[in-house]
Amino acid sequence: MAQSAGARSRQGLFKSLTVADEALDLLSEKGYSEQMGVRNLKRTIQELVEFPLSRLLLEGVLGQSSGVACLAEHGQIVLKPQ
Repeated sequence: MAQSAGARSRQGLFKSLTVADEALDLLSEKGYSEQMGVRNLKRTIQELVEFPLSRLLLEGVLGQSSGVACLAEHGQIVLKPQ
């Protein structure tokens, strides 16, 4: 089941972030290491979700979309406007 969260964009419009189960699995996979455990998980989420999402917001790519879907495609995290 996909997880969903909301945030206010720069324009004050409500945007939602829906994360697919496959994306959660991929993030947890990439954020875990034998030596460090899940300590790198926060950094992984920042690099693969937060930073690209910020770029989409600042560049105006999201426009009037109601939110963003975080998906896993071919072993990569992909953000798509909904």
